[in-house]
Amino acid sequence: LRGDSATSTLVFAMGGGTSPTLDVNITVAVSAGGAAALPRTRTHSLRLPNTPPPTRVLFNGAPLGKSRFGGPASWHYDGDDVAVVVTLPPSRTTDPARVVATFEPHPPAGLDGLKGL
Repeated sequence: LRGDSATSTLVFAMGGGTSPTLDVNITVAVSAGGAAALPRTRTHSLRLPNTPPPTRVLFNGAPLGKSRFGGPASWHYDGDDVAVVVTLPPSRTTDPARVVATFEPHPPAGLDGLKGL
């Protein structure tokens, strides 16, 4: 690669949901830089620590399915780490990716006392 590289910027924002829900918005920007030898597609795995399970997860406006153990184009809940793990499907480095996870405004009572809740 001889010093060539590419970077992707992630932008995180909370809000945008309609009451009584809370949306977490994550945008993976188009890759900057690059070289002919670098891949044209990418996959990302996002971990949202100290969160309850979401009510839904969207990727570029389409729902991602829940998976018991995770996998491509899905999300799962890691109860040991109290975290939502989102694995995005492969996408072109020239396309931005947007993830929206929707949560209830108050965590379920069964999660009281777990890692920061």
